[in-house]
Amino acid sequence: MDNLCRIPVTATFTVYKGSSTPVMTKVEYVDIPADTIARFLLEKFGADAIFDGGEAER
Repeated sequence: MDNLCRIPVTATFTVYKGSSTPVMTKVEYVDIPADTIARFLLEKFGADAIFDGGEAER
């Protein structure tokens, strides 16, 4: 069984009068396998940026 990460994919935030802190008032979550997220990060940022703490190229 895969390790799943519950990721918010859409969200609505509200800032109530008298506060400067946004509050999540509506959210839709999707369970995504951790290995899918890891592969995405490696493809987008590269192993050096992840494992060596380096900056990703932009």
